[in-house]
Amino acid sequence: MENVPKKTSYAKHIIKCYKDDLKYRISKKLMNYLPDLEGRMQWYADTLLKYSSFPLLYSALFYDPDIDDIRYIRDTASNVLSFNLDNAFLVNALMKKAPFESGSPDFDEWDKLNTVPKDYYGGDRLLLILGSAHPNGHVREQCLRRFLKHSTMLNHIIYRLNDNVHAVRRAAGEVLVEYLKRPDAHRELIRAIPYIEYVRRGERAHRDAAFSMNELDSLLRKAIAENKLKLRGGICYNAFTLHHDASQCDTLLELFRKENNGEQRVLLERLYLQTAPQPISCEVMNIFMKDEYEGVRRTVYAYRIQREGIWEGFEKLLCSKSRRIRKFAEQQLDKKCFDVAEYCRNHLPETMLALSDTGTKEDIPIIRPYLDTHPCEALTALVRLKAEDSSKLIYDNMHSDDPAVARTAYHLARGLKCFDTKQLLSMIRNDNSVPVLQWREISLLTKDSVWQVMPHLIRLAGEYPRLNRNILYLIKKNLHTKVKLPADLKNEIQQALRNRIQKGIPCEVNNCIFYVMN
Repeated sequence: MENVPKKTSYAKHIIKCYKDDLKYRISKKLMNYLPDLEGRMQWYADTLLKYSSFPLLYSALFYDPDIDDIRYIRDTASNVLSFNLDNAFLVNALMKKAPFESGSPDFDEWDKLNTVPKDYYGGDRLLLILGSAHPNGHVREQCLRRFLKHSTMLNHIIYRLNDNVHAVRRAAGEVLVEYLKRPDAHRELIRAIPYIEYVRRGERAHRDAAFSMNELDSLLRKAIAENKLKLRGGICYNAFTLHHDASQCDTLLELFRKENNGEQRVLLERLYLQTAPQPISCEVMNIFMKDEYEGVRRTVYAYRIQREGIWEGFEKLLCSKSRRIRKFAEQQLDKKCFDVAEYCRNHLPETMLALSDTGTKEDIPIIRPYLDTHPCEALTALVRLKAEDSSKLIYDNMHSDDPAVARTAYHLARGLKCFDTKQLLSMIRNDNSVPVLQWREISLLTKDSVWQVMPHLIRLAGEYPRLNRNILYLIKKNLHTKVKLPADLKNEIQQALRNRIQKGIPCEVNNCIFYVMN
């Protein structure tokens, strides 16, 4: 009778296959690596192998491995996940490829990893995290119930609240209740906000009577309030949006002051205006009205208009540099039959930009004298009012020694499209001594379509080494989607590549261009 190998032997067999395959790939990479597209593709293939093969390696835990085998799998898990140990989305995607395995691993053997003092990988923590995403629901449940031995497990617990197996969801809910009793759990809850939002959008968690999204939101709001001085920006505030509470206005205002993202600042401002006791204090209103982000200012202006109408000095909003705020002011003043254009004519130069929004060509003579004293505003106004010499004004000011004026002229050129390809190519070659100006003129070439000027970009990449990196950026950002080009343009691009492949266009970019347009 043929000897049947022990299960331990099969675990070692799985580990040996993984090691041999990895060793073969690494040796092949070292022998064949080339600093070109082929070499990079080989590198990516090795990385994908490490990820795609690990779920099979993990299955060795179900075949009575010894402690050294378990430790090797755990250490490999750390290498695979690298700095993404707490990313439950990545862990779930990785373990989807694992074999189902109808049995269970020997958790008592895993516990031996926890006896090593100051273990760098946290004992069996990594194995439990991966097990909580295993295709076998029974394994997921068992791993979850062992989470309480470790710290920083909240992301994975909350993720499992939306599991498709009721027993796993129930286990996650019970473990969550115990986990949140820890003194430092509230800070960890803030870091778990992306997973709370995942559960909020899901449907499975809400099927369980024991689960309450309101309670989780309440804990989150409490955690944010207690740690508001230490919070980083970019936090999602649905917990506040869905549950208005006037007692948390101070927290919202503190978060507003710390937030750097403009859209989040507007969201916090709106929440505050909705929940704070009325009327809002002048001090808080001034904070919003003097904010550097124009979206915040526009929101509080609209709020104030609804409650008190046009206030004294409202017309001064026409002096704002923000076109949206000027338009807002114009709309409100028009309702009161206020002559905006006449007001702007009488309050130049402060209202020059507003006059460019509402004026006519007859206003050009009164604006032109300000080109010397207020060049950016006057140039913008003249171009918007379609002065006859707009193209010349833009060209001359693009060459200005004042960086702000040159930058303003460039942005106006992009909007006006006053130079054709032939003119721009001539300007590029004439301005060879000014790389910044030359780069702006090259950018203007692509204002309509990169592919229409691709032959010129290829030639320019070789002619101007100082701008090669920037030109390659313009080319590469358009190589993600295949395009169908006219035969003559396609031939011109191919000819330019043949002439310039050794002068500015790397091999991989050359290959990508050919692939995308064929």
